[in-house]
Amino acid sequence: MSATMNRADYDRYLACFNSRDYDGVLSFWAERFDLQFAGYRFTTPDDVRKFYAFLHHYLKETITVTAYVND
Repeated sequence: MSATMNRADYDRYLACFNSRDYDGVLSFWAERFDLQFAGYRFTTPDDVRKFYAFLHHYLKETITVTAYVND
């Protein structure tokens, strides 16, 4: 995957996220990463899968694009 994401790529990413296809979401990510937010830290794909599986057990989370900007 290229370093930049076009609208079609982003739509595929969102489709994976909204359908809870965590492997699909992670296929867009770098092999190595360090994600930190809200006091959590994730450094492996399994960390991300476990977090979202837990979170999405309790709530429905989706992303709707209302504006898209790309340069």
